[in-house]
Amino acid sequence: MGIGASVPGRKPSVHQKLLIAASAGDTHHHKVVDLLALGAMVNTVDGALRTPLHCAAQIGAEDVCALLVTAKADLQMCDKGGRFARAHTHTRTQTLRHRHTQTNTRRHRHTQTLTH
Repeated sequence: MGIGASVPGRKPSVHQKLLIAASAGDTHHHKVVDLLALGAMVNTVDGALRTPLHCAAQIGAEDVCALLVTAKADLQMCDKGGRFARAHTHTRTQTLRHRHTQTNTRRHRHTQTLTH
C-alpha cells in the first residue's frame, strides 16, 4: 500500500491524512497544522515505515518539515530502506542541484552559440 493507504470502503484515519498532507507539501501546511491539533501522531508510519517527516522531506517541503520537527517528530526514525528523513532531503537537494546545473549548462551553450 502507498502513502496513507487505507482499507477500501473505510475513511482514512487522522494519522493517514497527516501522511497524505505531508506528502502534498507546503501548499497543505495548514492541513498539517489542523491534523496535529486533532491528535494525529507526528510519528505515524505508512507501509514503508515512512513518517510524515520522511514524506515532506522527500518532496522538499521545508515549511512542513519545520512544523513536524517543532511538533517533536522523531529524527531518528528510519524507513524500511534504513533511511532517516534527512537522507531524503539530501537526495532531493542533489537532484535539484543536478537539474539546475544542467539548465545553466544548456543556457551557457546557447548563449555561446548566439554570440559566436
